[in-house]
Amino acid sequence: MSFFADRPRASQLRQWHLETRAAIDDRELKVLDLIAHHLPVPDAVLGMTKEEVTVYFEDTRRELDAAASLLALAEAEAVLRVDYLSRVQRKAKDPVGRAYRELYKDRAASVRLDEDLLATWVAHHAECKSAVSEFRAALNLRHWLAHGRYWTPKLGRAYAPKDVFEIAERLFAKLPGVTGWS
Repeated sequence: MSFFADRPRASQLRQWHLETRAAIDDRELKVLDLIAHHLPVPDAVLGMTKEEVTVYFEDTRRELDAAASLLALAEAEAVLRVDYLSRVQRKAKDPVGRAYRELYKDRAASVRLDEDLLATWVAHHAECKSAVSEFRAALNLRHWLAHGRYWTPKLGRAYAPKDVFEIAERLFAKLPGVTGWS
């Protein structure tokens, strides 16, 4: 089985987020400068007050942060699923590899991220339990974002993209043999 290799890695996603956020910040400063000098502004902010422009860019940054967090969590899931299929394919002899082959007999590629893959790691590597628990909590953010944000989430904490990247990094640091995150 081959895996789609042309997906962004965590480092690329992190860089994209930082550069895009800097571009938004720069754009806001330029628009506010145009307003201050009574010069024409872009159509998107035409007729807005300085305060409304500030809110507009805050909303834009919030959406960028949500997108970056969702992409980071999706990439983390891809890394875990590729590791699963890779261990099955190469018939890995470690306890996780054996457990994954049993899962594959029942579910093939339809394994569940939390209940199957993450649970297998916790069952065979107790030292990763807290990192898995922290990652599972962040998955609630992914569910909320991916399903349209039509309810009030119970996340337990706020998640900035930096937090999501760090949570995933801690997870992968605890999972022996899992590669592809950085």
